Amino acid sequence: MKINATTTQTQLVTPGKVRSEEKSVEPRDGFVSSGACKEEVALPKNVVLKNLKPNEEVHTPTTMEIASKTADKIATPIGIATGIGVGTLGLYSGIAGGFVGGSTVGLALGPAAAILTGQTGMDIVKTVLGSAGAVGKAGVVIGSVCAGLGAGVIGYKIGRTAGLIPGYAIGLPAGLMGDKDPQIVDKPELKKKYEMGKLGNAVAMTAGGVASFLALPGGAVVGASIGSTGSLISGLIVKDLSAAAIGQAGLIGAAVGAGVMAIAAGVGGYKLVELGAKVINKGTEVGGHVVDVISDASKPDKEVKS
Repeated sequence: MKINATTTQTQLVTPGKVRSEEKSVEPRDGFVSSGACKEEVALPKNVVLKNLKPNEEVHTPTTMEIASKTADKIATPIGIATGIGVGTLGLYSGIAGGFVGGSTVGLALGPAAAILTGQTGMDIVKTVLGSAGAVGKAGVVIGSVCAGLGAGVIGYKIGRTAGLIPGYAIGLPAGLMGDKDPQIVDKPELKKKYEMGKLGNAVAMTAGGVASFLALPGGAVVGASIGSTGSLISGLIVKDLSAAAIGQAGLIGAAVGAGVMAIAAGVGGYKLVELGAKVINKGTEVGGHVVDVISDASKPDKEVKS
């Protein structure tokens, strides 16, 4: 809602910024009529301020605020698209790496499990293979979720940051020409940032480390594929194709892919635990509020003394 800046005289607020004096029309009970324009109430600023609700305030938009809103509308879809693309690569890396890493851990734990249970002969082999398969499946789930989530978060931030460049290029002219009239808006809510305790941070960092280990081989495979494919296409275009160049590009891609996906999966593992902690904390708050309401409702009404 726009408000009138004057505090002494009721004036017209119309799309054409027409004042009553210019049209020689006398005010009538707080309304002003001007030709085809609608009749609108134009309240003085002091009256508006007096009738503000507790959750409302008067705010005058600035050039940068209007520009930021426009830039955000452009940058956010770019960030989402980038996040989906990078997150998909992370998902594939997590699947491949989770199976390889999980199977390796399963093979290492299998003999110990077989010996502790007193198995002998071919039973040990069956236990080792079964352990490798079970842990490998668990690795696929953990690796894919963590790597996909982490890569998506990182990709969104990178894409959104890049999208702010064209966003502000369009947003600044819109901000300069935008409406700067005072408006009644809702007060921004102060949100308390949730922070995990030492135990939560330890669990999150452990989960991030496990996820990094699982995604590392998958990232190497994806990176090697991208590097080799890029070298192959480049060699075909410039007609300078060689196996050595393709192999070197594949090794570089493998190293980069392993590092990037390990970091992304680590971030994803940490975020996953943090999200779970937030859900538990919110559930505890809601549950406590419900208990308080039920407790208050069950108390007998106090007698009113005459």
